[in-house]
Amino acid sequence: MKNLFARFALTLALGSLLTSVRAVILPVAEDTSSTVAGKINETTGKAVTLSVTSRQQAFLSFDLSTLPATVTASNVTSARLNLYVSSLVTAGDLTVHTVTNAWQELTAPVTAPGYSSEVVGTIPAADLVAKKFVEVDVTVAVSNWLSGASNCGFAIATAAGNLRLASKEGLGTGFPALLEIESSNGSIYFSGGNVGIGTATPVTELQVSGTVTATSFTGNGAGLTNLSGAALTGLPNLEQIALLKWSVSSADNTFTVGTAPIGLCFDGTSIWVANTGGSSTTVTKLAASTGATIGTYTVGSQPEGICFDGASIWVANFGNNNVTKLNASTGAASGPYSVGTGPAGICFDGASIWVANNNSGTVTKLNTNTGATIGTYTVGSEADAICFDGASIWVANNLSGTLTKLNASTGATLGTYIVGSFPHALCFDGASIWVANAGSGDVTKLNASTGATIGTYSVGIGSNPEGICFDGASIWVSNWGGASGTTVTKL
Repeated sequence: MKNLFARFALTLALGSLLTSVRAVILPVAEDTSSTVAGKINETTGKAVTLSVTSRQQAFLSFDLSTLPATVTASNVTSARLNLYVSSLVTAGDLTVHTVTNAWQELTAPVTAPGYSSEVVGTIPAADLVAKKFVEVDVTVAVSNWLSGASNCGFAIATAAGNLRLASKEGLGTGFPALLEIESSNGSIYFSGGNVGIGTATPVTELQVSGTVTATSFTGNGAGLTNLSGAALTGLPNLEQIALLKWSVSSADNTFTVGTAPIGLCFDGTSIWVANTGGSSTTVTKLAASTGATIGTYTVGSQPEGICFDGASIWVANFGNNNVTKLNASTGAASGPYSVGTGPAGICFDGASIWVANNNSGTVTKLNTNTGATIGTYTVGSEADAICFDGASIWVANNLSGTLTKLNASTGATLGTYIVGSFPHALCFDGASIWVANAGSGDVTKLNASTGATIGTYSVGIGSNPEGICFDGASIWVSNWGGASGTTVTKL
């Protein structure tokens, strides 16, 4: 996976500078999965995971028109479809087929597209592991498309399996599908896991023989050496660059919302904030790109937790012992639905809504369509926040300063891990769990697989961070206390 994403980033960032390429990685253009009734609709098209069962298929399309002109059917040497398994209930062989008719992910309810009975490729059940990539050769299909055959994408089917693949809308639950195409013509080379441009024998992860030009670079700069401060221009603080401290703060990263914001979530384009202070009954919707307010919507008393299920926003109303469901586009409300006492945290696992009930020390699992309770499970004292990492449920135990990891299928405890003081909110970035520690004014980053602490980052003494979310690139933290009591911070 490491080399795959290195190649992906390389193609997107530098591909336009090369006259020809050896390998191109295309992100999925559209993805959806069918319902058990054999339909696709706008909800399945916006879902954060793609269901694949004996009665449901996933559908993926890729835009081959973006390929360089030098990539043709005659020189394609390999085409590989990469899929990320967000969660796995039952392993079963996956078969890949070509779709036979045009379709769109955001559509009114229609019959799912048809697909050829011919199997393009097979992924054995033994290769399927939750939170891991699988790869299948689809060279023949891609070559046929480049030769003029109709490109309606791939269908992923199974006769006996039950799993969910990550979609392009679900960056918090995994990684979207990628199509990796290699050709015999070009100047990008792969050797021993390294990538070379202009050199066939790269000795580092990325080695360029020539000048690199790009519109932007991302990262904290911790590994950069031999920088010339005099040569760096147009930067916010040259002294910080020289010292390799790239966490630059400015007023542009702070945006006004309601009173005492706590819960946050991302719906693919917007940030939603639960305003909990006093008698507040509102949530605020912000543009993720600019921080501008889009709207303010009424929910229940003291809204705390908030999450997105691919179509709707769910809000945990601490003061009413229930949750409210909002249309993500219009803000129209439905419900409320009863849960435990003092619901604080809420998350979506790809199929169900989970609610952390602070006062009753339990979590409640709800049906996303009806709001009906599926199950209630006992956790630690003052369960204040909850999130899903693609396979497991994580719960923040506010009073004890710990996290509890639960099996998403059975509710069994998998581990308990120490974090900061009064952990109040959680999110998953695709690999790590981030925790907002209200008592210690910082956030903790943990390895989602092992629970080991990766790092702890301050957001200001007295800031009382009580909400946190991931937008696909950055971590957003809401600040309850101190002089920043009506702000959110972007890390």
